[in-house]
Amino acid sequence: RHAGDGMPYTDVATPSRAYTHSPMHGPGITPVASPAHRGFGQATAVSVIAPGGGTGINGAVYAEVGQDPQFTLDYVGRSRAPYDCYPEYWPNGEPAPNLHSFA
Repeated sequence: RHAGDGMPYTDVATPSRAYTHSPMHGPGITPVASPAHRGFGQATAVSVIAPGGGTGINGAVYAEVGQDPQFTLDYVGRSRAPYDCYPEYWPNGEPAPNLHSFA
């Protein structure tokens, strides 16, 4: 089995990897602890970056996950805020405040 990015799925409880990409720095890997590596009885913390996190279109999913005691959701930022636009080095980008200055 493979994910859409060609990386194999795994059922083994090992640290997973979230792939990130920055137009200035290229792809990078950020380690994310798998559920097997969190402390016993602790909820898994999930940070949702609201600009670009699909909080509107996926709102019902986020609400359902927020009701699950296995997870705690932390929303970082807001969609449609002044910084919810691409930085100047992107096509049609804008000066700060933008997603680069928000990060």
